[in-house]
Amino acid sequence: MRRDCKLRFVPTLALVVILAAGALLVDGCSCSVGGGARSGDPARTYDSPEEAVRGFYESKTKHGFATFTSGASSERVEFWFDQDGRYRLTWYYSEDKADEIKKHGPVRLHMVSPDGIKVYYCRPEAKACELAYTTAEKQQWTFNGPPDWSPEAGVQQGEYTVFTYQPEKLWDIEGASQQFYLYDMKVYTRGKQVEKIVMRTSSRKAPVDELIESQFTIDEFELDVSLPQDVFELPYEVKQSN
Repeated sequence: MRRDCKLRFVPTLALVVILAAGALLVDGCSCSVGGGARSGDPARTYDSPEEAVRGFYESKTKHGFATFTSGASSERVEFWFDQDGRYRLTWYYSEDKADEIKKHGPVRLHMVSPDGIKVYYCRPEAKACELAYTTAEKQQWTFNGPPDWSPEAGVQQGEYTVFTYQPEKLWDIEGASQQFYLYDMKVYTRGKQVEKIVMRTSSRKAPVDELIESQFTIDEFELDVSLPQDVFELPYEVKQSN
């Protein structure tokens, strides 16, 4: 079953949807999770892995679930993006955080960019949002693609076709205590579908052997869908930094 236009339901998805629905009751977020986005064009197909990458990045909207892995840690995340750079990433507690889930609900954090420029961390336990001193571009590049980048022929690596973007870009973020350095980003397709995005980063410009590798493994997604009107709104009031 294709994943570019319709969510592919796997056995664990039912649990995720139940948890996500519970999160809306717990944290006050009024946007609909999962069911609030209608399926895109069901007839969409891709003739090559290159077209699959372009289709994913050029879509006007996208919604889905992914697993974020960095080192030994792994988190479930739900994402909503539009072509204007606005986005929301909702991070869920892992199953071993039973005490936190019981106390606060399954949602650990909402990361929201209501204008595609500023990013806010919105925490259910605090019922407040705060300005995050991070670059919005990192997540925009990951899910909407780097500006002016078009994937050329990919390289075959086992069962994957891999497309590499290597900007070696350093961001100085006003108000942040550290920089953000992106050495490269690799988009993995299997068959003719985007499956994971791997990045090597650091808090400073660093040699390759000192970079931290992290990845989003995309479990299911839908493109060019109607998103809830309030999905990019802040769910709580903004708490001013001291």
